[in-house]
Amino acid sequence: MSLTIPGAWSDDSAPDRKLNEQAVLQASNRGSELYVIVLSQSKEELADMDLKKFSDETRATQMQAMKNAVEEGPRPRTVGGMNAIEYVLKGTVDKASIVMKHVAVDGGKRYHQVLVWTLQSSWDNEKVGLDQVIESLKESAPAAAARAPAP
Repeated sequence: MSLTIPGAWSDDSAPDRKLNEQAVLQASNRGSELYVIVLSQSKEELADMDLKKFSDETRATQMQAMKNAVEEGPRPRTVGGMNAIEYVLKGTVDKASIVMKHVAVDGGKRYHQVLVWTLQSSWDNEKVGLDQVIESLKESAPAAAARAPAP
């Protein structure tokens, strides 16, 4: 998987910078309070799951982590050519008022959560750029099988 992030952002995959231990991708511009993480789960591990149920369950987890949480949505969309469901979540985390986009994405063999967030006071100025980060999500094509040389 890959994301395209603005030049002022940093890759947060190093152990001392991690935003989330389970994230497969994570980046931020901490000085501007802009963040993204991508969480991914194999469809094989999620019996009887569809995109709506995945969105509902994973979004509920995010809502529980916020105080005074409210949501706006759903909004169907595509991300990198994949079907997705988007919600905007607003609430308080660690005494900070934040706005987060929670986007559940139906990938080939995996479901993904793309979460972008910033301070509520910055949301109107930053939401277009954060949406561009979401839209940049790509699933890598599986590596071609190595072929043995002809005898």
